[in-house]
Amino acid sequence: MMEIFWTMLASQDRKRIREYIAEQNLMAAIELDERIGYSGVVSENGK
Repeated sequence: MMEIFWTMLASQDRKRIREYIAEQNLMAAIELDERIGYSGVVSENGK
């Protein structure tokens, strides 16, 4: 498995994209988190 390192700017973009997905479909955001190893906390409002 390849490890991915995120730059600060890429991390901010990824967070915004993930928040948008969570607003539309929370379960899809959770699955995305699992696939890319996002360590953010998922709440009911996606933030």
